[in-house]
Amino acid sequence: MRQYKDVIIMNIVRDITELIQQKIQPQKVIFILGARRVGKTVLVNKLLKSVKEPVLKLNSEDISVHHKLALRSIENYKNILGGYNFFL
Repeated sequence: MRQYKDVIIMNIVRDITELIQQKIQPQKVIFILGARRVGKTVLVNKLLKSVKEPVLKLNSEDISVHHKLALRSIENYKNILGGYNFFL
């Protein structure tokens, strides 16, 4: 039974990964929401393996990230993003 569940989960992750890859566009945002410990980070890391450009990764549970993003201005966001095309 465990192997059957693993196959189902792998298929779901593959399907979701493919769906998200189809939706990735410049200047667009994709939110991945879910309960804690359901595999969001695993999914994102899998997606990032196909990205050939540098990626800025920010952990929303890190208080220093909250401080960086507290100033809600375009200029601040441009400074944070720098030359990154992908932001996570």
